[in-house]
Amino acid sequence: MYLSKNRIKFVDIVDNVIRPAMEKVGYLWECKKLEIEQEHIASDTIKTALSRLVVYLPRQREKNIKVLLACSEGETHDIGLQALAYELELRGYSLYYLGANTPFKSLTKVINKEKPDYVFLSASSPSITKEDFKYGLKNLAKAANAINSKLVCGGRYFQSFGNDTLGCNIIVNSIKESISLIRKSNQ
Repeated sequence: MYLSKNRIKFVDIVDNVIRPAMEKVGYLWECKKLEIEQEHIASDTIKTALSRLVVYLPRQREKNIKVLLACSEGETHDIGLQALAYELELRGYSLYYLGANTPFKSLTKVINKEKPDYVFLSASSPSITKEDFKYGLKNLAKAANAINSKLVCGGRYFQSFGNDTLGCNIIVNSIKESISLIRKSNQ
């Protein structure tokens, strides 16, 4: 609230304060310097703070752009995706938020039914095999491409594939990049 009241934009709070803090929490957990319950407490505290903050922020008028957001199958870390959803909501986009651990088949069904303009998929450390992830993502990309939807992927898991985008139209590294992509595509 303090940062927001001092004219720091929500997107900057997420990208420049929350993201680095949560990366540090993840690193400490991986190094076994934090217990899983401590990581969960930190994550839940951030989610609660974001949900409390966003109700006070101004909203822009509605736009005729539909966005589907989900974490990949096997992915339980959804703070970044939730923050992106909040930012898109503030900017007036129509959202379909499916949240964490969404099966690829379910995502494909929603794409075919709702026909979003953008599909944002997040993956940091999914608990499925790399082969299953690749297979699911390629089918998801096929469904998105069939309706001329842009598949936008984010999260550190995508870095493990190097230059192979696996059918993603673009891989983003921040909320700010995500917003910029939509704005540029719709000018």
